Order: sequence, then structure tokens, then C-alpha cells
Amino acid sequence: MKPLFFMGRSLLPGQALAFATEQLETDVLSDHERAFWSLIQQWFNPACRAFSLQTSGSTGSPKSISFSRNWVEEAANAQILALNSYPIDHAWLALPVDRAGGFMLVIRALLAGWNISLLTNRLDPLLELSEEAKQERNVVLSLLPAQAVACLNSGSINEAGNCFSLILLGGANVSESLGQQLNAVLPCAMLQTYGMTESLSFVALKTLEDSHFTLISPYKAKEEADTSLTISLPAYWTGLTENEHFYLPTNDSVELDVSNQDRFKVLGRLDNLINSGGLKLLPEQLENDLSNLIQDTQITFAIVGVPHEKWGERPVWVFQEPLPDEALWKGWLSQTISRNRPVAIASIPAFPLSEAGKLKRSILKASILEHQKLIWL
Repeated sequence: MKPLFFMGRSLLPGQALAFATEQLETDVLSDHERAFWSLIQQWFNPACRAFSLQTSGSTGSPKSISFSRNWVEEAANAQILALNSYPIDHAWLALPVDRAGGFMLVIRALLAGWNISLLTNRLDPLLELSEEAKQERNVVLSLLPAQAVACLNSGSINEAGNCFSLILLGGANVSESLGQQLNAVLPCAMLQTYGMTESLSFVALKTLEDSHFTLISPYKAKEEADTSLTISLPAYWTGLTENEHFYLPTNDSVELDVSNQDRFKVLGRLDNLINSGGLKLLPEQLENDLSNLIQDTQITFAIVGVPHEKWGERPVWVFQEPLPDEALWKGWLSQTISRNRPVAIASIPAFPLSEAGKLKRSILKASILEHQKLIWL
């Protein structure tokens, strides 16, 4: 095993295990810190051959999935190879380690020899960044889009901008307007990731300007008849030796690049699809179109489908309170394509989110229907 490089300290495997055990015996750790040191304790314990992760719960009840150490190492090494064109010396951890994004950032750091620094696991993890940390360079940071928005709104990301060589954004869609705002204030490279718990974080990457993700080696893509994406994992990655490949189905509707089958555009999730009189509408696409009109990351909104007597379902535009002025949202609506235009407006005090920051769309829809907070247009 390689050493642990933590907050400027180098700890050999035995030292790392002892130090992690010592940290876990104290009562002053936050949940975020305790989970990190528990992972370090597991990693440097040769008897630990499997690791468990929680799914986000954005499309159902969260569940625990177990992965072998070999599986984890193969996935992490593929990700390290995909990032090898970026100079990385430090990894800042702002995501929970019981979820794939935070867990795999730590594992990549351990295998690649990056120095790990713990940030606060909060909406704006850069808000209380030390002056010493601001002097570091060649830092990789993984953020949820909601965290990036909070860092932009507070200005904390501007102050730390020179630290980063790479920022990874994942867990939810990155709107075009958010990408433009980040590019305007940050000099570093930024990539949006595509992956899930079952794939141990990302298997594809794209720049914020690109519309298509590109799969990293050794993964392959297959588009099913219903337009959903299936990812092919090599058998050695999973430990399955009876087949050449292991196929991981997703519920994402995609469009493969005809000239490069390893590139794909995510259209949205099939379980979110709104069937409006035979017209198949994906909320994520409508949200992206509207975000390009609004250009204000402090306005939180989503599209959900609600039952409609004539059309079966129709799209509703839901805002997190306060509702923008009527003149504003009517102006935005006037610029949308008529067949995709929401037919009602609603507002709700707070959006239901998973621990990973993903919108629980089915719960939001149920809340809107229960309270009948619809303004029909």
C-alpha cells in the first residue's frame, strides 16, 4: 500500500492505520471527519476486502452496495489515467465519503499520491478556507452543482480560484448558464462527470462547453431501443470471468454520436419523462432551455409533469419560493417553444433533495399535487 499524504503529512500504511484509529477515539470529530477516518482505517487494514456505499436516493429509496477492493482499485486507476493530463498534487474533499463521488476522490488520492485536505461538508465548502490552503496549487476539487452555485454566490470560489488545476462537477446536470459563470471567474480546467454509485463514480467526462460526454477507457457505450444507455464494463473490472463484458444498464435517455460511439449526449431520465398527448418531453431539457433564459443561479426551479384530462400529462414550472415577479416569468415563457411551454406555474418553500443534492422529483410532484399550488396559464 502507498502512504497517506494528509494535510502536508506523510504517513506510511501502519502509521496511517494507527493515526486513523487514534482520531476515531476522539469525541470532537464532525460526522464528515469521522466518516473520512473510518475509510482510512478500512483502507489500510489488509483484512478489509470490501467497501460499502450508499446510493443517492434521488430515484428511490437509498440502498447500500458492496464493492471488492480490486473493483475499487480498477475503477480508481481508470479515473486517474483519464485525468493524467492535468497537474494534480492536492485533493480537497468536500463530498461525503459514504457516497461514490467523495469515496472515489479519496481512493484516487491514495493511489496517485495526492495530498488530501478535508473541507467542511457544507453547501459552500470554500467559505472558511484557511489562508494556508489558499497558497496551495494544482488542487483537484469535486463539487455538486448546488455547491458550485453557493460558492459563486458567496464569492468564495473567486478567492480560491488560483489553487485549482481541475474542478470536477457531478451528481446533477450543470446548466449552460452555470458553466458560463464558472468559466468567467475560474482560470482552471472544469469537467462535468457522468457516473453513478454502481459504476464507482465517473465513467465519462465532458468540458462544460461540450454537449457530449466521452467515455474513459476501458468503458464502452450501447444505446438501447428505448434510447437508454447501457455501459459495458470489462470483465476483469468486476471480477466476472465467464463473460467478456459486464453490462450496466442506466435509466438515462441518450443520443450517441454517430461518428464516435464512445460519445453521448444525455437527454434526461426516462422515469422523469412527460408524455403529453404522445409528445415525449424530458424535464431536464426544458430546464436547461429555461436556465439559458433566466441567467440567475439564485433562482431555483424545476419542471414536473402533472396529470391533464385532455393531454394525459402537461409540464409545470415549479419555483422555490419566492416566486419571481409575474412580468419576469411571463417574459421568460414568451421566449420558449410553444409545444414545450409549461402550462402552469407553482411555488414551494423548499425543494426536496437527497443527501447528494439531487432533486427528488417524484416527491416534488406529489407535494405540488397535494397542495394544488398551481397557477394555470
